[in-house]
Amino acid sequence: MQFFNQYSYLWMALAFLGIGLIMLWRWKARPAWLRATIAIALIVAVIGVNFAFRYPETNLETTQDVETILQNGQPTFLMFYSNY
Repeated sequence: MQFFNQYSYLWMALAFLGIGLIMLWRWKARPAWLRATIAIALIVAVIGVNFAFRYPETNLETTQDVETILQNGQPTFLMFYSNY
């Protein structure tokens, strides 16, 4: 279960792409370029959402850096997250 939770975005993106591409394959629009353009737009949208919601890298390199920030006397918000 942890595997599916850790990679939930990946699984949802693959499901979204799979369903979207199957629907495009079954849609018999005459201009084939239209279906290809929509398929490429779906792929670009999934990749774009991934980059848009990804958290930036931290500038903290060592545990000493983290300890320094935690003990500077100001409130500190810790957030644990996964990129997937």
